[in-house]
Amino acid sequence: FNTYIKDDIINIPYKTKIAVFGPESALQVIDSGGRVDFMQKAKNASEFATKLVRLLDNSVKIAYPTSLVADRYMEDIFSEANIEIIRQNIYIPNSLLDANKIKEMIYNSDPDSIVFLSAGSAKSFMNNCSETLLNKIRNIKLFAIGPKTVAVLEEFTNLDISMPVSPNIKILSNMIYDFAINIKRG
Repeated sequence: FNTYIKDDIINIPYKTKIAVFGPESALQVIDSGGRVDFMQKAKNASEFATKLVRLLDNSVKIAYPTSLVADRYMEDIFSEANIEIIRQNIYIPNSLLDANKIKEMIYNSDPDSIVFLSAGSAKSFMNNCSETLLNKIRNIKLFAIGPKTVAVLEEFTNLDISMPVSPNIKILSNMIYDFAINIKRG
């Protein structure tokens, strides 16, 4: 991320306001020499958009660089508020998931937990599992970055799914660490 924006970030006009979802994104922009005009912790993109739209009037235009597979929630919220949003798909996620690799990973490593950092990766992972493998996963502890990821995973587990109060990779990492320590003690 940083290598792509460092050269161009200085060229962003000051009248252009920059809004980011969460403190880690803000730090990346700032570390790259940029500025952040609006940063909000939110559980998901919809909550972020809802908070941001309250601060805007309908004369603004929003540029929305995103993934080709990102959902349309942000666009819907801005459109409902009569705010023009221009979506630009700037990358296509490259899934390397292979049913045999998933099976090999689960059976060879016999994990105590599995971590999912997006709803899309959780859905893709589960869609590549056989019924036998899904039955094994039902009793493995799952961690999710946020509520949309939890929603995808709920039908695939008999256990509680752990997630941070708001999407934050550092908090999630600490949760996973605490779980691992408790497994070793138990």
